[in-house]
Amino acid sequence: MAEVVDAKKGQGGDGTTLATMVDKTHEVIPCEYLEEEKIPGSRVRFKLKIGEDVIQPRLKQTIREYSRQISIPGFRPGKAPEHLVRRRFEGPAREETVKRLVPRLSEQFASDRSYEVISEPYLLALKVEDKDGAFVEIALEVHPNVEVAEDKLKDITVEAHRVPIDEAYLTKVIDGLRAENADYEPTEEGFKKGDALLFNCTVADANGDIIADRTALDYYCTNAEEDLPTEVAEALVGKKKGETVELKVTEVTDLGTEEVVDYKVEILEIKARVLPDLDDDFARDVSEEYESVADLKADIEKRAGKGEENRQRQEAANEILSVLRERLEFDLPRGMVDTTARRNIYNMEQNLNQHGLSLRNLDSGMVERYTQGTFGQARINVKNSLIIRALGRYFDLEPKEDQIKAKLEEVSERTGRKPLAIRAQLEAKKEWGAFVDDLRVELVLDKLIEQSTVNFKDTTIEELQAIQRERQERQAAILRGELQAVAEADKKYFQPDEKEDEMPGMELATEEGGNDAGQ
Repeated sequence: MAEVVDAKKGQGGDGTTLATMVDKTHEVIPCEYLEEEKIPGSRVRFKLKIGEDVIQPRLKQTIREYSRQISIPGFRPGKAPEHLVRRRFEGPAREETVKRLVPRLSEQFASDRSYEVISEPYLLALKVEDKDGAFVEIALEVHPNVEVAEDKLKDITVEAHRVPIDEAYLTKVIDGLRAENADYEPTEEGFKKGDALLFNCTVADANGDIIADRTALDYYCTNAEEDLPTEVAEALVGKKKGETVELKVTEVTDLGTEEVVDYKVEILEIKARVLPDLDDDFARDVSEEYESVADLKADIEKRAGKGEENRQRQEAANEILSVLRERLEFDLPRGMVDTTARRNIYNMEQNLNQHGLSLRNLDSGMVERYTQGTFGQARINVKNSLIIRALGRYFDLEPKEDQIKAKLEEVSERTGRKPLAIRAQLEAKKEWGAFVDDLRVELVLDKLIEQSTVNFKDTTIEELQAIQRERQERQAAILRGELQAVAEADKKYFQPDEKEDEMPGMELATEEGGNDAGQ
């Protein structure tokens, strides 16, 4: 049933819910709501009618503006009579007048329904009738209602892993330090793990086309297992200078699909790794803080213990959030996901630029897979963020002064700066609010871990890495289905090939704005 807006309603808000509004007053615009529907992407679509009595007085103002800007033969620029301007341009002027009302109408609608608007409105349709008002169809992206209830938080049991900081662990870390300080000497012997390699590598897809960004000539590396697929690195073991390894490798993309890639590696030179002796001189070379190997081991054990403790906490939190992502069903705001993904893509581009590269230089298929994977991961990050936000309200967690002080002291110990100086710098850079927000997130995660059951299982670093890869592949398969569903939903409500009408003073669904509805 049609609904007529009460003139006394819609007066909430401070004028900032929708940025870049043309009409920033709290004026209530009489209108009649005809339809309302929640659509995918945490958006709400509504259709309304604006009466002629609302349009006419505003149309006069638009005509006056046109008169000052339009040149008509026979009249000096800006001096054409308003009645003549109206006769020639009333159609465009009426449409312009209605468009200018859209920001205020959108804010008014959101206030009436108690929606928390995230981004600018999308103008889906506009039909301006001569002498019979106008029909406007708008979509708003709003914060989803994340309903947290006690039963959703009950009986959460997850598995996390614990890497013991034992002698084997310390030996592995110290061996890594020795490898970083190793010398390399030319050898005619067969390649061994840890040796340095100079090689040519050609990579081709299943069609035989060269993948340019993964093909390299005269490439030098000191850890082939990091720079080449595991199968290729293992196939190189025992091979000598001048020999070639050719291998087909099945790789898993960011979206969980498989592709067969051909690797051809020609060994140009091998340099055997010579590790430094593990003695007190080596310890002093690592850092002036150490006098002996015993000092080195003690410090590694202390740092590793703290790092492992933080890793275990983060793994447990991630697994709990994974459970909550399934239990708490709500629609994800499309704009937030797009903005998060594009920020990550921008950061990647900046990192590549530092090495004289760009995403444009990379293989198009690789860029597409990376982009899709980034958008998939952004969905997880945004959903986690919204869940944590809702839990913060549910638990009524607000950082207390003693907790803030403790966090500042923790940063102080890590950086060597005084807590007051750290706070002053954060406030000067307007980053204090983000600092407190991060602490609030920590409190929520601590609360979740506290009231959940976390079963820790001892494992090795290699086993943990394999578990993490398996989790990523499983999550990629889920995200692939979600992204396909989002694309299909967008086709239904937003036409990618049709650009929305632009509204004066508004930033609509553009790629730069992070709200590309056709993405």
